[in-house]
Amino acid sequence: MKTLFCLIIVTFFLSSSGISQKVIPDNVPANVKQAFMKEYPKAMETHWRMANENFQVMFTLNAIKHAVKFDKTGQWIDKEERINLADLPKEVTASITKNFAGFKAYEAERVATPGKGMLYNVGLEKENEFMEVHFSLKGDVLDKVSKTKKSEWGKDND
Repeated sequence: MKTLFCLIIVTFFLSSSGISQKVIPDNVPANVKQAFMKEYPKAMETHWRMANENFQVMFTLNAIKHAVKFDKTGQWIDKEERINLADLPKEVTASITKNFAGFKAYEAERVATPGKGMLYNVGLEKENEFMEVHFSLKGDVLDKVSKTKKSEWGKDND
């Protein structure tokens, strides 16, 4: 019983160490804010948070939700844009059908990265099973992460 209790505590500690934390804009380095404002001068409803050692800003632009992650030097790491499921490429939709039988997509983002180029992040569900999957433009599964709740979709997993 003690071993189980200790295992639960250790698991909780390890899982909580990767949780993002809100950051007030005054604590975001000037070069990071400048890089963001240069790229998205018309962004609305901005919210900053720390994601590991990086700064992520969530915002709305033209009624579409976005998120951009920057390192502390102001270099962007990834750019996410919420999209309609109908806007997923047919290759991604076919890959979901082929590789995730019985799962249904419920959220999607188009993600730009300097290293991997463009990819798609899709939330999938089947009964009480949830996962977040990254797909290439051709529908290749790049990675997948199980989620305990639907509301965990979009939490950083890279």
